[in-house]
Amino acid sequence: NLFNARPYAKQLRQLVFKCLFDEQFEVRTVASVTLSGFYQCGYIQVNNDDLKHFRIMSKTSYFTKVDGKKVTSAENIVKRHGGVLGLCAIVLSSPYDIPTHVPEALMLLCEHSHDPDLIQKSIKKALSEFRRTHYDSWHEHREKFTEDQLVILADMDKKKKRQLLQNREDFIAQLYQECRSIKEINKWSQFEPIYEKLQKVIDVEKELSKSNPIWNREEKLNDFIEWLHTNGVDTSNSEIGSFENYGFGLKATKALTSDECFLTVPLSIIITTDTIMSSQPFASLISNDQLLHSMPNVALALFLLHERYQSSKWKPYIDVLPTHFNTPLYFDSNQLNRLKSSTALCDILLHIQRIARQYCYLHNLLKGEVSLAKLSENFSYDTYRWAVSVVSTRQNNILNNNGVAQLALIPVMDFLNHQFGRECIHYDLNLKQIECKTMNDINKNEQIFMFYGKRTNAEYLIHNGFVPEQPNPNDTYLLKLALPKTDKAFEEKRQLLERYGIETSDKFLLFVDNELFNPAIFIFIKIFLMNLDDVSNTLSKNMTMDEFFNIYTLDQDNDVRTFLKTRIQLLIRSLNLTCLTNNDFIDYLLMSEHNILASALKKLELPF
Repeated sequence: NLFNARPYAKQLRQLVFKCLFDEQFEVRTVASVTLSGFYQCGYIQVNNDDLKHFRIMSKTSYFTKVDGKKVTSAENIVKRHGGVLGLCAIVLSSPYDIPTHVPEALMLLCEHSHDPDLIQKSIKKALSEFRRTHYDSWHEHREKFTEDQLVILADMDKKKKRQLLQNREDFIAQLYQECRSIKEINKWSQFEPIYEKLQKVIDVEKELSKSNPIWNREEKLNDFIEWLHTNGVDTSNSEIGSFENYGFGLKATKALTSDECFLTVPLSIIITTDTIMSSQPFASLISNDQLLHSMPNVALALFLLHERYQSSKWKPYIDVLPTHFNTPLYFDSNQLNRLKSSTALCDILLHIQRIARQYCYLHNLLKGEVSLAKLSENFSYDTYRWAVSVVSTRQNNILNNNGVAQLALIPVMDFLNHQFGRECIHYDLNLKQIECKTMNDINKNEQIFMFYGKRTNAEYLIHNGFVPEQPNPNDTYLLKLALPKTDKAFEEKRQLLERYGIETSDKFLLFVDNELFNPAIFIFIKIFLMNLDDVSNTLSKNMTMDEFFNIYTLDQDNDVRTFLKTRIQLLIRSLNLTCLTNNDFIDYLLMSEHNILASALKKLELPF
């Protein structure tokens, strides 16, 4: 505890000051953070001597004379950087107020706008953090600055914003080009260039955003419920509740029997693709753009963002939507790397690539839309992935007046959590309302669930942001098999595989119960193992798929079964269940893949 070490404050101060001017960049930056913490907690007091010392050091010339010539001095740059880092520590030591020494320290930092990148990066980071922590109360904080100081800060802000905006355009252009150039992603290394450029976009947009709007859903619930009742939603049999491991959900206000209606939602408050097309100027944007016209889910996400920044009739609904999701769009590199042995990784990376590409396209599209200036101003990758996640985790299909299915966001119904069962959601065309019925008997105050539909666990993760803990009867494993192009009989094998509708690099589904293997798996492996003479002989016989399978009795072929068993054993080992210690959705996905593979292996080990 530092406060029990007051006698050592002087020595610690000297040590940190010394580290500020260490030749190692990392040591200097950590020393700056440490000093700021000492200042903030009051263990060391900021004084005029500190400010004077840092001012002098920050003005150290980066040049020195060698043999009468002016050359850059690495030692002097370290001193200058150390002085700047000391000033940064002073500025960041007061995140909620403006003591008298902060304005002077800020002005000294502003003098370094043309310093080398090494120094400028430290200043930009400090100024960005200062803006973030003082943004909400800036109308009060600005009173601590003189008019001249405010002018200098404003000028710095303008220069910084211009540079950030240019950087953003450059990064988006690079990301768009990368997304368009990569047609197929089979491993992390192919995706890495996209991920790196996407992170640059996210980082620069984070700097440009004035604040990160995180709203409290719980505080908005009463307004939302009042809005529901005003708009004719019948919630007499159910209400919003909070549940352990689930968060918000719907619970029964009385005992309900199976197939009993517990909620009705009128079409008037449901956001559909028809809703979008009746909203100007948004409808014109969709009508004139091929992507938005052909992809209603993208149009719905963009419309949701448009309404979020307007005085929307759906504001009470938007205010209770989650602010963050567990979909892969929010995964960091560590989470993605944990999936490197999963068959779902490629689909996840392709999904992120598609959303990044859509974002770049829509960014360019919105730049010229004056009538949608508010949307364009607030459009970022972060806000777009939020809207995409809202739609993907909450979308349903309902029929329009012409009996054609359309996507819809259904307020309050989307509070229902998933449980395996049957579909009990019905749209009444005559009454123009959604009717929700129970899947089974429900006791009073118990949570009511709905079935989200038949999906694999990978699809649940990508589109819903979770993996069910309970066994999923619809889960599958995508087994990938490929012929090596170095095979001397590659062309003949390709022709034979083609005859049976199989690619030289193909994917085969293993089902959760594995009662029956896809015959195509055995045919692929048999052809894979054939020599040139066998392949040529089989090609000449022109057998059907069933004839080929039965003649070779492939399900009893020991070589074929051994090959498949070995392949599955390798896949099981690659999953390495001993590393599954997070107890999260990624672990659940890997465990479910392991279970399917283990089930397949067990079946293969049974006697013929």
